Amino acid sequence: VEQQLQRTADAYKARSPEELLEILLRVGDLSEEEIRERVVDGDLALLHELEKNGRAIRMNFPSEPRWIAGEEDSLYLELESDVSRTTIVHRYVQNHGPITSNELAARYGFKPNGVQDILSRLASSKEVVQGKFRSSAQTPETQFVYRSNLERIHRQTISVLRKEIKPSSLPEFTHFLFHWQKLYPSAQEYTSAGVQSVLEQMQALSLPSEIWEREVQYRRVKNYSREHLFSITSTGSVVWTGAGQGKLKCILRGEGSAFLSAPTSEQEQSFSEPSVRILGYLRSHGASFFNDIRGGSHLSLEAMNKGIAELFWNGIVTNDVFAELLSVKRSAKISHEKPIEPLDLITGRRNPYRFKAMQTVRKALKQVPGWSGRWSLVHLPGVMGEELSLEEKAEAQAVLLLNRYGILAREFYRREELLPWTMIASELQRMEMRGEIRRGYFVEGLSGMQFALPAAVEELRRVQAEQNRDEQPIIVNASDPANPFGGGVGLRFIETQPSRMPSNYIAFHRGTPILLIESDGARLHTFGESSSSIIPSALKQFISMIKLPEPLRPFKEIVVEHCDGQRPAQSPLGAVLAALGFHKDSNQTMRYDGYV
Repeated sequence: VEQQLQRTADAYKARSPEELLEILLRVGDLSEEEIRERVVDGDLALLHELEKNGRAIRMNFPSEPRWIAGEEDSLYLELESDVSRTTIVHRYVQNHGPITSNELAARYGFKPNGVQDILSRLASSKEVVQGKFRSSAQTPETQFVYRSNLERIHRQTISVLRKEIKPSSLPEFTHFLFHWQKLYPSAQEYTSAGVQSVLEQMQALSLPSEIWEREVQYRRVKNYSREHLFSITSTGSVVWTGAGQGKLKCILRGEGSAFLSAPTSEQEQSFSEPSVRILGYLRSHGASFFNDIRGGSHLSLEAMNKGIAELFWNGIVTNDVFAELLSVKRSAKISHEKPIEPLDLITGRRNPYRFKAMQTVRKALKQVPGWSGRWSLVHLPGVMGEELSLEEKAEAQAVLLLNRYGILAREFYRREELLPWTMIASELQRMEMRGEIRRGYFVEGLSGMQFALPAAVEELRRVQAEQNRDEQPIIVNASDPANPFGGGVGLRFIETQPSRMPSNYIAFHRGTPILLIESDGARLHTFGESSSSIIPSALKQFISMIKLPEPLRPFKEIVVEHCDGQRPAQSPLGAVLAALGFHKDSNQTMRYDGYV
C-alpha cells in the first residue's frame, strides 16, 4: 500500500514532467534518490525539465537537500509556523502507512513533542488512527496512520489471506474438530481443570441431559471423575438450566446476559398454579431446600414435582447439585381434578380418598428431585452479570461459536439457540476487519461464508499435512457437537440421514465415517469404503459402553436387528458380531449381554 501511496510501484511511476510534478504536489519534498525511485527507468531528465522552468526547486533540509514543487516554496520557507507544519505532517501521514512522531521529526528537524501534538490533534479528529500496527520489536512506540490507508491495508491483507487458504475435505475437518474439541486421547485434559475447560467450550449449548457426562465430559477428560463436575456445580462456578424437555445447557457464572433471556410476563402467565407458587416463594426467600419450598408454597408432593419440572425445563430455576438435575422428570400437565395442596389423611379410617391419596404420595416420593440441593432462580445478578447491548451479546456469541468449533460455518450455527445469524455474521466480519479472525472457504461441503480463529487455521494445516493420524477408530455420539454431520451436513453412502439423537452413534476412522449405529445398536450401517479390519475395532469400542460406571451406562444389552438392511445372521457382519460375543436370539436378531 505504501508503495502505491508513495508512487514507487511500477504502475504509479512518472512518465512525463507533468506526472512528476503531480507526485511532488501529492507526496511532498523528495531527494534525488527518492525521485529516481518514482520515475520510469530512474531517469532524472524529467526533474531537470521541471527545474528549467521553475516548476521544481531545490531546498536544503537539516538532513539533506530535497526537491519541492515550485508553487510550494512559501509553505517550506515558513516551517516554523504551526499552519505549515500541520500541512506537511498531515500530507506525510496521508501518503504513508503507519509512522511514528520520531520518524517525522527526524526528516524535517522538528521537535518530537511538537510533531506528537500535531499527530494527536489529527487523531482526535478521527482522521488519523493511533496504535501499534507494525511489529513492536521494530517500532515499540505508538504509531499513527491515516484511517483510509489503514482500511486499505486491511482490505488487501484480508484478500491475501483469503487467497492463501486451501480448502480441506470434510474428513480432514472432522479430524481437526476431534482434536479441537479434545476427543482424541492426545488432546484430552485432566481433573477439574479439564472439566472446567470443556464446560467453557460447551457453554450455552443445549444437549440431551444424558450425554453431558457420558459423551461430553467422559470422552474429553482423562480419568474423568463426576466429583469434579459436581464440585464445579455446587460452588456455583457453572449454572445448569433446562433448555426444553430433556435438554440441559451450562452457563458460566456472570456471563448469563450474553446467552439467556429473562422470562416474559406472557410466559409466566402460562405457568401452572404450582409453578407460580414456587416461583413466588423463591423470589421472596432466595435459594431454598425442597422441603422449605413445599412448606412455604403449601403444595402436595406431586404438585411440587410437576411445578419444579415445569420451571426447570423452561430455564427458570436450577439446583446446585448436578445429580438432582438429572433426576428431574419431564414436564407433565397438572390435572385440575387432583388437589395441588397436601391432603389431610387423619380424617377417620373410612375416608374414601385415603387409599388413592396414599398411592399418589408414594408415587410422588419416588419422583421427588432436589432433596439434597437448593433450588434457586436462574436470572439473578450473580448469574447474569452486567447487562449487555445487542451488539455486545452478538460479539460474545460469535466468540463462543469460534471457540467451540474453531472454524465456523452457518450449518453449525443452526444447531444453536442464539441471536439471528445476520447479527452474529456482522460481528464476525468486524472481527475479521480488526485482524482477529480469518474468513474464507476452509472446508469443502460447507456453506461459503466461513470464519476461523488463526490458531484453528494453523491446526487445520497441521492436520492436512499429518501423515500418521490416530489409527484407532473413534465412536462419537450423534448429538455430540464434535459430530459435524446432520443439521445440513449429510453423510455420503446413505439415503436416510441419521438423527442427532443420544441413541445414535457414528464410528470414524481418520475423520472418515465408517459405521452408523442407530437406536443403541439395533441397526448398523457400514459405509462404502470402510475397511473390514476397522469395523470390528469400532464395534468393540461400542460394546465397551456396557462396562461404563453405572451412572454413565447407556444400555445393559445390545440387540442388533438389522445390518445394512439385512438380518444380522444373514449379513456379512454376522460373523464379526459372533466373534465379538454376540449370540443368535429370537426373530433372527443377535444379542450381546454384558453380564453373561
